[in-house]
Amino acid sequence: QVDTPSTGNLNVFLIPIDFSDAEGSVDQFDAAQEQIDLFNGWIDFHSRSALTFNWVFPRQWFRMPRSSADYGIIKQNPDYIERAWELASDGVAAADPSVDFTDNQFVYFLLPETIEHIAIDFAHLEALVFSDEGRTPKFFGGGKFFYGVSYKGIPRELWSVWAHETGHSFGLAGHAPVNVQGIDYMGPSLHLMYDQSGDSRILSAWNQWLLGWMPEEEVYCLPSSDLDVTDVDLTPLERPPSGYRAAMVPLSETMVIVVESRRPEGYTIP
Repeated sequence: QVDTPSTGNLNVFLIPIDFSDAEGSVDQFDAAQEQIDLFNGWIDFHSRSALTFNWVFPRQWFRMPRSSADYGIIKQNPDYIERAWELASDGVAAADPSVDFTDNQFVYFLLPETIEHIAIDFAHLEALVFSDEGRTPKFFGGGKFFYGVSYKGIPRELWSVWAHETGHSFGLAGHAPVNVQGIDYMGPSLHLMYDQSGDSRILSAWNQWLLGWMPEEEVYCLPSSDLDVTDVDLTPLERPPSGYRAAMVPLSETMVIVVESRRPEGYTIP
């Protein structure tokens, strides 16, 4: 369901689950709270405080009825979605006696850092998973992949993948550019919806505009015929809002060039 509101106060859940072959440690809870705080700071910065998250985080591990290996969470499996739903259903069921899932907008599962048999993640945005309080359609759990480093040596962090997956639930496509003239693009990833663990965790100007987080007065819109005679000063997206943040040049009813300014600071690494 790509229907998560981009303003207001939302209820989201971080549910720790562990397994007989991957036990959780209470030492992980403080680090998880730090990830929640980083996520909240990112949301506050980008939404201009228009969106806040009410986190429900029971600091206890809920044991799954099967080992992590037994769930068979492998992306290449043709029944991956059904297996992900099974794991999410067991996770919600284990926590249900202790957690009120009323009005849940997103359920994130915290997996132990020792996880081995869930290599990447288990996730879905239109799931048939239910608690005593109703349906839990949107869930994500990050596996071993998110406790490592990127191919550039950048530590992967849970908060940024939570933000990335929440972006998908807003309706943001992301993962682009992924193919240029038949060749996979492996250059700098300059916004969070391209790569949650890339060079920048900034949300692009276009995505901020789509979510209503960039007001009209911060966008300079000009026809393509004026490109050779117009100078526009743009404030980098990594800095607090002031002046123009983006310039947009409509080419047709369905195409627009978006120009933004970027700096190696803040949510963009040097």
